Amino acid sequence: HPMLRLLYVLIIKILGKKVILTIHGNIGRFGKLYNWFDKLSIKLNDCSILINKLSYHKAKEWNSNVCYLSAYISPIEDGYLPLYVIDKINKKKIDGKTIIVTNAYKRAFNFEGEEIYGIDFLIRFCKKHKNLFLIISDPSKQYYDLYKNEQFENVEIVVEPHSFYCLLKYADWMIRATATDGDALSIREALSLRKCVFATNRVDRPCGCILFEYNNELSLERVIKQVGDINIDLLVDNE
Repeated sequence: HPMLRLLYVLIIKILGKKVILTIHGNIGRFGKLYNWFDKLSIKLNDCSILINKLSYHKAKEWNSNVCYLSAYISPIEDGYLPLYVIDKINKKKIDGKTIIVTNAYKRAFNFEGEEIYGIDFLIRFCKKHKNLFLIISDPSKQYYDLYKNEQFENVEIVVEPHSFYCLLKYADWMIRATATDGDALSIREALSLRKCVFATNRVDRPCGCILFEYNNELSLERVIKQVGDINIDLLVDNE
């Protein structure tokens, strides 16, 4: 919370300590007042760490002691994926389905009332496109509870403990349909595995992402149609 962030900075400065502030989010995503709190926090601290380039350049206008550093650290182990999920993916691949994965920490909304992770949008989208099979990583179980009484042929919501990185290995595409973001680790993981990544253009994205407009079916359909002409290896850099 921007107000809490500023409060921490002020307390620490009053105590005569140095402040290193890491902001895991996009600068400027709030209203005028909260954005002003963030601006003041960055001006007052000794060093700010930003996790995407647009936020870095904006913060550098307010304080020269800023740095750009991705939050991503490459996984050491693949992790665990339930066998029933693997079996279902393999069956869908035999049926000719394109496997899409996405994730959500919980069902959450931003200050404008937009669903942050875009899961509702993706479910609606995949219901219309039967050639796709969507797997949602849902550790909070909130999406599962919301949709448990609906019948989906091409949507699977996984709530059991599992590794999203391991799930990505079985995917054809990863979609990040968020209304806002910081430095999405799931995108970094997917790109490291040379997976095709579709992401909303609301924030700065790593090289290799194919961008579409938030909550816009026509925009997503358009970039999906273009994917056959894209060489992912040429898009991904060592950022």
